[in-house]
Amino acid sequence: MNLNPLFESLENELGYPVVQDLYSGEQEIYGVYTYEDEIGVLYGDNRVLEDKAYMRIQIYTPKNYNYMELKHQTRNFLEDRGFTITGIKSWLEARLDGRADKIRCTAIEMTYTDTH
Repeated sequence: MNLNPLFESLENELGYPVVQDLYSGEQEIYGVYTYEDEIGVLYGDNRVLEDKAYMRIQIYTPKNYNYMELKHQTRNFLEDRGFTITGIKSWLEARLDGRADKIRCTAIEMTYTDTH
């Protein structure tokens, strides 16, 4: 199952870059999505009839940015496209670029079920 187009359309809808696995751009606000797992959940005639993908998108914002609206917009976008949100967490972490200030990471965990 390829959910990349759904995640990449998030950029057009909400206006921040969204990439798979690793962001190397310069924007202060961006999203990174990852496939955590994909398993068959329904079988018939010796084959998989339904797959479930376990996904995560991490939204990075400046520490003092009011991220709540962006978090809810992203959640609503994903739910409207068939994702089931299983958890949302947020924390501050060190920047990868070595700057002293911290960046906020908001992780939205979800599943998506696809019938063949």
